Amino acid sequence: MKYQNSYYQALRALRYLMVTKEKQILFYDELGLLTLLDDVDNDHNIKQYIMDFLAPLQEYQTHHSIDLIETLDVYQECNFNVAKASQKLFIHRNTLLQRLEKIAMLLDVDLNNFNARREIMNVMNLKKYYG
Repeated sequence: MKYQNSYYQALRALRYLMVTKEKQILFYDELGLLTLLDDVDNDHNIKQYIMDFLAPLQEYQTHHSIDLIETLDVYQECNFNVAKASQKLFIHRNTLLQRLEKIAMLLDVDLNNFNARREIMNVMNLKKYYG
C-alpha cells in the first residue's frame, strides 16, 4: 500500500512539473495547496475563478498590448520586490510602478495588502497548474 501511495504522489508531482515546465526536483510535500486541489473532480470552477480574477487584466491587454498578467506574475515571483521585478522584466522601475498602479486599479486591490498578495500568489500558481 505504501508503494502505491508513493507512486500516486510521484505522478502528481510529475504532473505539476510537466504543466509548469519547471526543470527541478520537486517533492510531493512541496505542492502545498495544490495537493488538495488535485483531488477535485471538476476543475471547471477553479479555472473559472482564475479567468474571472484575471479578466480585467486580459481585457486591458487586448486593447493596449501590454501584458499585465506577465507583469503581475513576475512581480509576485520576485516576492513583490519592485527592483528585482523590473530587472527581470527588462523595464524601468517607474514603468513597473505605473503598471502596478494600473493592475491595482483594474483588480481593485491594494498590492501592499497581505491578503491581496496571497490571493494573487494563489491565482498565479493555479494558473500555472491549470493552464
